[in-house]
Amino acid sequence: MPERQIKKADCFDHCLKDNCCAVLEEKNAFCYRAQCFETARCIAKELNISFEDYTVCFQSRLGRSPWIKPYSDHVIEELAKKGKKKLLAFSPAFVSDCLETIYEIGVEYDELFKKHGGEKIQLVESLNDRPSWIDALARICKAR
Repeated sequence: MPERQIKKADCFDHCLKDNCCAVLEEKNAFCYRAQCFETARCIAKELNISFEDYTVCFQSRLGRSPWIKPYSDHVIEELAKKGKKKLLAFSPAFVSDCLETIYEIGVEYDELFKKHGGEKIQLVESLNDRPSWIDALARICKAR
């Protein structure tokens, strides 16, 4: 997402400043970037992954204007250079896999990671058409 879109939705002049996404609160409750960081914190907590053992980054930049950071390709290169050999990538913003993400992470980022010393990036599949997800979605729809 372009930074300009984040700034347009910022009613408190809070976004895209130091540690603006460290905690999800009233000032950033509708900020996509802050919501992504909060989602990552919730997933990590549920999976018992410490803060030091995961990273949030953003893919799919388009055009010349700045997009929200940190950029995935920069983070992946940095992790490989720091000696990380294997990465597990989640895309929790998607409930079904899309070709762009599968290709970008599974092919392009995997090649970039290997180029800088890493061994493998593995993309965790989205929920797709798993029966438990379809059942949950049906319950959500019926409850409304």
